[in-house]
Amino acid sequence: MNRRIYWLEAILLAGGGLALLPIDGRMTAGLLLGGVVGILLFLRTAAFWNAMLDAGVVTSSAGHFLKTYGIQGIALLMGVAFPQWFNIFAIAFGLVSLKLVIFLYYLIPWKGGTE
Repeated sequence: MNRRIYWLEAILLAGGGLALLPIDGRMTAGLLLGGVVGILLFLRTAAFWNAMLDAGVVTSSAGHFLKTYGIQGIALLMGVAFPQWFNIFAIAFGLVSLKLVIFLYYLIPWKGGTE
Protein backbone atom coordinates (compact mmCIF):
# COMPACT_ATOMS: atom_id res chain seq x y z
CA MET A 1 0.00 0.00 0.00
CA ASN A 2 1.28 3.42 -0.79
CA ARG A 3 2.14 6.26 1.57
CA ARG A 4 -0.69 8.47 0.39
CA ILE A 5 -3.21 6.13 2.02
CA TYR A 6 -1.33 6.27 5.32
CA TRP A 7 -1.19 10.06 5.11
CA LEU A 8 -4.92 10.23 4.41
CA GLU A 9 -5.58 7.97 7.40
CA ALA A 10 -3.37 10.15 9.61
CA ILE A 11 -5.21 13.27 8.41
CA LEU A 12 -8.58 11.62 9.06
CA LEU A 13 -7.61 10.56 12.58
CA ALA A 14 -5.93 13.86 13.47
CA GLY A 15 -8.72 15.96 11.98
CA GLY A 16 -11.41 13.82 13.58
CA GLY A 17 -9.61 13.88 16.90
CA LEU A 18 -9.24 17.66 16.82
CA ALA A 19 -12.86 18.11 15.78
CA LEU A 20 -14.11 15.86 18.58
CA LEU A 21 -11.83 17.27 21.28
CA PRO A 22 -14.05 20.26 22.14
CA ILE A 23 -17.12 18.00 22.19
CA ASP A 24 -15.78 15.14 24.32
CA GLY A 25 -12.22 14.04 25.04
CA ARG A 26 -13.36 10.43 25.40
CA MET A 27 -14.41 10.41 21.75
CA THR A 28 -11.00 11.70 20.71
CA ALA A 29 -9.23 9.06 22.80
CA GLY A 30 -11.49 6.33 21.42
CA LEU A 31 -10.96 7.43 17.83
CA LEU A 32 -7.19 7.47 18.23
CA LEU A 33 -7.14 4.10 20.02
CA GLY A 34 -9.31 2.49 17.37
CA GLY A 35 -7.29 4.06 14.56
CA VAL A 36 -3.96 2.87 15.94
CA VAL A 37 -5.28 -0.65 16.57
CA GLY A 38 -6.83 -0.70 13.07
CA ILE A 39 -3.55 0.29 11.42
CA LEU A 40 -1.59 -2.30 13.42
CA LEU A 41 -4.08 -5.02 12.51
CA PHE A 42 -3.92 -4.05 8.85
CA LEU A 43 -0.12 -4.24 8.88
CA ARG A 44 -0.34 -7.60 10.67
CA THR A 45 -2.73 -8.96 8.06
CA ALA A 46 -0.56 -7.67 5.20
CA ALA A 47 2.52 -9.32 6.72
CA PHE A 48 0.60 -12.58 7.21
CA TRP A 49 -0.53 -12.77 3.59
CA ASN A 50 2.88 -11.74 2.26
CA ALA A 51 4.41 -14.60 4.25
CA MET A 52 1.81 -17.01 2.86
CA LEU A 53 2.47 -15.89 -0.71
CA ASP A 54 6.24 -16.09 -0.23
CA ALA A 55 5.92 -19.61 1.15
CA GLY A 56 3.89 -20.64 -1.88
CA VAL A 57 1.46 -22.61 0.26
CA VAL A 58 -1.63 -21.23 1.90
CA THR A 59 -2.28 -22.99 5.16
CA SER A 60 -5.28 -22.60 7.40
CA SER A 61 -5.68 -18.96 8.31
CA ALA A 62 -8.40 -19.45 10.92
CA GLY A 63 -5.99 -18.80 13.79
CA HIS A 64 -4.82 -15.54 12.27
CA PHE A 65 -8.35 -14.25 11.81
CA LEU A 66 -9.43 -15.35 15.28
CA LYS A 67 -6.51 -13.41 16.75
CA THR A 68 -7.37 -10.39 14.61
CA TYR A 69 -11.00 -10.35 15.69
CA GLY A 70 -9.91 -11.01 19.26
CA ILE A 71 -7.67 -7.93 19.22
CA GLN A 72 -10.53 -5.87 17.78
CA GLY A 73 -12.77 -7.22 20.53
CA ILE A 74 -10.23 -6.29 23.19
CA ALA A 75 -10.09 -2.75 21.82
CA LEU A 76 -13.89 -2.53 21.98
CA LEU A 77 -13.93 -4.05 25.47
CA MET A 78 -11.59 -1.27 26.59
CA GLY A 79 -14.38 1.13 25.66
CA VAL A 80 -16.81 -0.89 27.76
CA ALA A 81 -14.45 -1.36 30.71
CA PHE A 82 -13.22 2.24 30.77
CA PRO A 83 -16.09 4.47 29.64
CA GLN A 84 -14.56 7.37 31.53
CA TRP A 85 -11.58 7.32 29.13
CA PHE A 86 -12.88 5.90 25.83
CA ASN A 87 -16.06 6.06 23.78
CA ILE A 88 -16.90 2.65 22.30
CA PHE A 89 -18.47 4.10 19.15
CA ALA A 90 -15.39 6.19 18.45
CA ILE A 91 -13.23 3.08 18.90
CA ALA A 92 -15.43 1.22 16.40
CA PHE A 93 -15.12 4.04 13.86
CA GLY A 94 -11.36 4.17 14.40
CA LEU A 95 -11.12 0.43 13.71
CA VAL A 96 -12.83 0.77 10.34
CA SER A 97 -11.41 4.17 9.37
CA LEU A 98 -8.45 2.73 7.43
CA LYS A 99 -10.79 0.51 5.45
CA LEU A 100 -12.92 3.57 4.67
CA VAL A 101 -9.86 5.51 3.51
CA ILE A 102 -8.73 2.65 1.26
CA PHE A 103 -12.24 2.33 -0.19
CA LEU A 104 -12.52 6.05 -0.93
CA TYR A 105 -8.95 6.23 -2.23
CA TYR A 106 -9.64 3.70 -4.95
CA LEU A 107 -13.17 4.96 -5.59
CA ILE A 108 -12.19 8.59 -6.25
CA PRO A 109 -10.15 9.11 -9.43
CA TRP A 110 -6.91 10.89 -8.52
CA LYS A 111 -4.95 13.10 -10.89
CA GLY A 112 -2.47 10.84 -12.63
CA GLY A 113 -4.33 7.67 -11.63
CA THR A 114 -3.92 5.53 -8.56
CA GLU A 115 -0.52 4.15 -7.67
